[in-house]
Order: sequence, then structure tokens, then C-alpha cells
Amino acid sequence: DPSQPDRTSFQQIAADLKDRVCEQTAALQESHDILVEEIRGRVQTQLQLSKLEQQFRLAVDNIPDLFVIYDSQRRYQFVNAEGVRRSGKSIHDLLGAIDEELFGTEVTQQYLPLLQKVVETRAVQTQECTLNSPEIGTCTAIFTYVPLLDEHGNLQKILGISHDITQHKRSEEALTAAKDQLRAVLDAVPGFVSWVETCTNPALGDHLNSPDLARSILRYLGVNHHLATSFNLSPTAFVGHELGFLEGPSQYTEFMLEFMKKEAPSAAQAIDLQINGLRYSYLIAAQKYRNNTAAVSVGIDITERKTAEESLHYQLAFEQTIMSISTDFINLKSDEIDRGIDLALQKIAQFTEVDLSYVFLFNENGTGMSLTHAWATLEHKSQILPLLKVLFANCPEAR
Repeated sequence: DPSQPDRTSFQQIAADLKDRVCEQTAALQESHDILVEEIRGRVQTQLQLSKLEQQFRLAVDNIPDLFVIYDSQRRYQFVNAEGVRRSGKSIHDLLGAIDEELFGTEVTQQYLPLLQKVVETRAVQTQECTLNSPEIGTCTAIFTYVPLLDEHGNLQKILGISHDITQHKRSEEALTAAKDQLRAVLDAVPGFVSWVETCTNPALGDHLNSPDLARSILRYLGVNHHLATSFNLSPTAFVGHELGFLEGPSQYTEFMLEFMKKEAPSAAQAIDLQINGLRYSYLIAAQKYRNNTAAVSVGIDITERKTAEESLHYQLAFEQTIMSISTDFINLKSDEIDRGIDLALQKIAQFTEVDLSYVFLFNENGTGMSLTHAWATLEHKSQILPLLKVLFANCPEAR
């Protein structure tokens, strides 16, 4: 049959076409599968991105700070819930707008220069600003702007964070005012007030086991104005110095060192101090704080009171001495008068803390006098006659 070769060729062509169709179909199926997988991956990625975006928004919406994202033209692209609350605007009003379109100059003039500086320098900027807004009143916040750049260093977005420190500032101001009030009260106290703390003795060095060196010392944390001016110094001149840096070893330093060694939380003691060469008496009361590592002490000047007490004690003792001498004389016999006078001279000398005492008797016309009795301590008895010679040489009427 002459048509047999053509039929065979057609069959071969058909077979080749079939194979090609199968190959193309397989390739299309593979491409379809890859496309489906890519689409599935993209959808999954979109879902993950959407989930991450939701988590991100949930996170930033629940922080107490204002959190915004600007584009390179300073237009809002994202504002968290706190930012919306503080702005007093709706989210739709904020997105796509710039600050100048939303807020008055009295508000934007505080932070816009900082934001503009980020645009100009491409560097992070931070500053404390105080804002006055009709929506939220007066507030103080720390503004931080972070530039987000592409791989070529071009500005893409700006991240803005505002941390409200209004309450912190108010607390600081209240604390400062309280400190100032306390300082005014302490400076008005007519006595010494000082704060001290224990610290390691720097003289120890590497000799921590040395028994000759104290393991700790006391240094001033502060003093009131009255104490400082008593030494012609300012209160700050005491801070950091060891107790006794001015007056050297003193009863006050010893009292405070002993007090800090003991477990008692408070103590009081009367002490003597040398200030500018003068002796004063103070009643010191001390109280520990800060886990017994620091203490405050108050000193009240009792010099006049102590002097009055000493004068009163002296007067009482003198009167008792006179009364004792008088009583002795009342009970003396006539032949014991000389012995009584000697005993009286002894008591007077011992009371007044002198080594010799004398009695001179004036004559009737007052032109002369004579030594009738004398008393001296054992070590000074030999001085009676030499002293009399000196007296007679300078006072002829004394015989």
C-alpha cells in the first residue's frame, strides 16, 4: 500500500505530539503546583504579618507611652491608643496629617524642633519637654525620635516615643520642697544638727587584720547652718569629711563612735566641746537610721545652764563649809580656839584648792597687822617663813 509510510509518519507525529502534550501538561501542573504553593506561602506570610501587626498593635496600645510612626514627610502613619488619647483627636484625623495641622503652636513649638532635627541629621534625638495642652493640661515628657533609614541611608520613617514624667517631676518638686522646708527648720534650730555614716577606714589598706587600726570611721553626710557657722564654714564644707577633722579628738567623736558600735537605736549624753578656743557644754541626742549604718545627732548648748549649776553647787558647797566652820567654833572651848582657827584655815584652803592660808590681825588704830595663824599642806609648810619675809619686806606694817 503506497500510503503506509505516510500513516506511519502520522502515527509517529501523533505520538510525539502526545508526548509533548504530556510534558507540557506535567510542566504546567508543576508550575501550577509551585504557583499554588507560592500563593499559599504568601497568604500564610500575610496571615503571619497580620498576626504580628495585631500583636504589635496590641503591645503598643497597652504601653503607657505615646508611640507614633511618621513617614519621611513627618505625616502620621501609626499612632497607638495612648497617643490618640493624649492628642484628643480621632485616629482618622491623625493618620496622614502633620503636627502643625493638628495642634496649636503653643504645643508644637516645644517638640517640633527636635523632630525637624531628626529629619536634618538622620540621628536619634532625645529631649525633655513641657507641654501645655487644653486637652490634657500641663505635662512634662521625654521625647525620643529615631530615624529609620534604607540601605542607602535615605530617611524612610521616623519612630517617635514620648514618656510622660509629669508625676515624677511633681514628686521631685514636692520632695525638693519638703527638703527645703526641712532644711529651713533645721537651720532655725538653735543648736547643732549633723548626719553621719559609717564607712571603711581607708588607712586599713591591705592590713584588714591589723588590731591597731579601727575597721570603720564616721564621716559627715551633712550639717545644719548653725553648726557650720560656729566653725566659720559652709554646710557643704563638712560633707565627706571624717568626724573630728576640725577640732581633732573630742568627746563628741568618742560618743558617736561608741554609739554606732552598740545596738541601741538612740542615745544621749552631755559633753564638752572646744570651739574656736572656747569651751562649751552640749547635750547630744543621737538616733540611728538606714539599717543602723547612719545616724542623726542634735546638740543643744547647755553651757549657761551647766555654768549656773556649777555656780550653784559651788555656792552650796561654800555655804556648807562655812556652816561646818561655824558649828566647829560654837562647840570649841576657849583653850581650843587656836586649833579651831587652824582647822578653819585648812578647810578654807582645801575648798578653794590653795596650798597656804593665813590670818592677819590688825592693831587697834589700823596702822599695823601681825600674823596670828597659818596653815599649809605638808609639802608647802617650809614655804611659810620665806613667804612671810617677802611680805614683811614689801609691807613693813605687817609684823
